[in-house]
Amino acid sequence: MLPPEHIKWFSTQSDSTLSSTEIRKERHAVRYLHIGVEFDATVFFLERFIGESLAKNLDKLQRPMVEEIRENTDKIFGVDEDEWKTLNVYNSMQDIILPTMSRVFF
Repeated sequence: MLPPEHIKWFSTQSDSTLSSTEIRKERHAVRYLHIGVEFDATVFFLERFIGESLAKNLDKLQRPMVEEIRENTDKIFGVDEDEWKTLNVYNSMQDIILPTMSRVFF
């Protein structure tokens, strides 16, 4: 977090002096995305799409997202609290997130 009085100064610094790249990588969790995701294109997409489209329509998207997440989570992890499963967490999250994105975006 940068105090408001330092934002103007920060924005005038060159990337070789101060760069927001690492902060943006962490904020968007780029390192946790699918292996091999290219940073610049991903951040451009996230900032542009989320900032301009999703944020403005969140009230319309929230219900379908929650429904899709709940349905896929129950399907993958199960609803029986007494039955344990061995799962690959990365694959399981992909199986939850990708259908949710598809439902919301398309």
